[in-house]
Amino acid sequence: MISGNTRAFYTFDAIESNIFSELISSLQTNDDNSFMDLINNNEEVSKRLNSEDLKGISSRSEISWDDATILWVLSSIRKADGSMESLDKGRAREKLGRYPSADGSPLTYLEDYLIQGDDSNLLSLLTKLQGCLSEDHLGHCRFEKGFGGLELRGWLSADEVATLRQELQKSPWGVSSHELYDGGVMEVVKHLMVILRSAHSRGWGIVFRRHA
Repeated sequence: MISGNTRAFYTFDAIESNIFSELISSLQTNDDNSFMDLINNNEEVSKRLNSEDLKGISSRSEISWDDATILWVLSSIRKADGSMESLDKGRAREKLGRYPSADGSPLTYLEDYLIQGDDSNLLSLLTKLQGCLSEDHLGHCRFEKGFGGLELRGWLSADEVATLRQELQKSPWGVSSHELYDGGVMEVVKHLMVILRSAHSRGWGIVFRRHA
């Protein structure tokens, strides 16, 4: 499946979903008290800010970062050396990173050609992961566009990761007869399951990120 056009690259990255959720809530409502409570009561968040030379913060306004950068920096899972934790050994990232869908997203391909069973919320979870942070969904791009080309598309909590994994494993779903590439849906699901299993085993949420 090779495309003649250069498309954006997409990745699935590990996040501490409780922190991510609390940050969205406080930033969305401009609730400085809840924002500072999170910083003061979470050792990992405080440590992350300290490592960025942001010590003794008393309000959101003292951090010059945009909201998307705050979400990304404070909730992403990092190793001791500061590098990103990987959710796979490279193969899933490579296979899903630039898929031959209309926009290069493997989730767009699933939305177009995967058929969910009755009483399933499979597609709603995929749609949330695909774009719940986008301007189209929220009406603003505060959580989508960040410094240096950062672009966050959507996310799932640790519980939603577990649910999506179960839905793909056990719920009846099918493939459209109009699928563009033979076996394409199965390929995306196969590699997405690697991501979901890894995140679920460690209790992490995931964020879907676009690289221009």
